Amino acid sequence: MADEQKIEKILCPTCKVQTKHLRIWAGPIKLDEFDGIWEEEYFELFHCMGCETPTLKKTYRFSEDMEPVYNEDGNVKRNEAGHEVWDVVPKITLWPKRKAQLKQTKNFFDIPPRVKRIYSETIDSFNEGLYILSAIGIRAIIEVVCLEEGISADDLKCKIEKLYEKGVIPKKVSDALQENRILGNQSAHEVKQFSEDTIDLGIDLVESMLDFHYNSETRAHLIKSKLNDS
Repeated sequence: MADEQKIEKILCPTCKVQTKHLRIWAGPIKLDEFDGIWEEEYFELFHCMGCETPTLKKTYRFSEDMEPVYNEDGNVKRNEAGHEVWDVVPKITLWPKRKAQLKQTKNFFDIPPRVKRIYSETIDSFNEGLYILSAIGIRAIIEVVCLEEGISADDLKCKIEKLYEKGVIPKKVSDALQENRILGNQSAHEVKQFSEDTIDLGIDLVESMLDFHYNSETRAHLIKSKLNDS
């Protein structure tokens, strides 16, 4: 039994909603440190205070996995010296997996097979908690769309610009993809770990690109067909 009674709200796989969970066991914190870089992980066992379904929770923290801390107004916190405040982002894993936490692949009417395959594998990586591979997958999706459009350039930044110039994506999506491109670069070349929320937003963005490019024309035809039938 855990020394301290602890109650958390956790998405219950049986109740299908967030419920109060009582911690019934907590393992020791495993801490490794070398030359100022550290990582720690620990496990806790909870059960739902309604249906008593157990949940095993793993918390992993790595000193290099840092992101800005935001205020309630959405702005980055700053210290007295005016510098941004960053903190270590913990990675939480729950067993058994919650279906509500899994990202579902979206349907795109005219998506080419190889674009669809890379997109599906990126979603699978995300659902398995492989966020570095997910970030690289985000970049690969953009690359393969460029291949499908016959777009070539020295770097991905130029390729995204050409996607906009060709009318494949609108300006706002193009601008956002230029920021999203950094995810792929940093993950591929610096092996940088990003949080689940960051990768989730990155996937949402490339899904916006795929939806605009591969769904707009078919959706317009479907609307026109329905209007003609009415």
